[in-house]
Amino acid sequence: MITNVCINNFRCFKSTAVSDLRQTNLFTGKNNAGKTSLLEAIHAITSRNIISNTITIRKLVNYNLTGDDVYKNLTYKKNNENIEIKASFANYRYEECLFGFSNSSEPYFKVKSHDFTEFIASSFDRNFTSVFFLERKEQLPDLGNITSLYDSAEINGNSNIFLEAVKVIDQDIEELRTFSSHQNALFYRKKGDSSFYLIDYLGDASKKIITIIANIVFYFQKDSNAEKILLIDEIENGLHYSVHDEFWRILIELCIKYNIQLFATTHSKEMLESYCKQAEKFGESQAFFELTKNYNSEIISIHHNMSLLEYELQKDENVRG
Repeated sequence: MITNVCINNFRCFKSTAVSDLRQTNLFTGKNNAGKTSLLEAIHAITSRNIISNTITIRKLVNYNLTGDDVYKNLTYKKNNENIEIKASFANYRYEECLFGFSNSSEPYFKVKSHDFTEFIASSFDRNFTSVFFLERKEQLPDLGNITSLYDSAEINGNSNIFLEAVKVIDQDIEELRTFSSHQNALFYRKKGDSSFYLIDYLGDASKKIITIIANIVFYFQKDSNAEKILLIDEIENGLHYSVHDEFWRILIELCIKYNIQLFATTHSKEMLESYCKQAEKFGESQAFFELTKNYNSEIISIHHNMSLLEYELQKDENVRG
């Protein structure tokens, strides 16, 4: 698990440290406070390819940009200097790892041992697999993929979590299933009704929840030894405030069950309030951060105490940036 991260010379970050990360981490802040860029920085650690990540995430494939063009725009104020992201990991033999990126395609690594000796590493041996990035414009899925994931979960006896997820939207849903005569379609049936209906009829919120659950169940259960990272930008998109409580409960329980570290962003006070409500049960595994600017207009991270967050929200203090 990533416990601390320091981002240097990346996008809007001149040098920003985020400390005491937990299993589930929620970030808020004003527009252009660096929330999405923070997720991209963490994603760069897991994939070790910052240029191709950016081309995919920012949809730059049709702009005919060179790797040098992309890299320069990734650096702080386009200074074209090296990007460095330092990270600390729980229960790892090194105190700190530094991931360095230049306009060449290969990253470089430096590690600091627990006796503070620093040396260049030929590679990073921490295994990151099953990383799933949800970018806000891509949160409505191709349900054709979801049906295959559902069938796989059903074969492995995990399909009940899908039903629990859609019940967040409608408690009367009693059954989910696929039909061989209707490929790439997931159906639901309600109590007292013998007919099945396309899951599409439930709306975007159901599709988003099912997408997240499907990817957790299918991808994140595979390798128990891997570092599992789930990044969700603007997590509230498409979800009515009335389902936030149950959504967070299911999501946090799944993160704990499959040992997933979650990084999510939000603008929504209701989503933040629901996240706060889970603290009584999951408080030790939760963290909340506010990204804001200091007097030098540099981005800083403020770690709010979860036990005080409910009080701050009740007092309507501005904790969203």
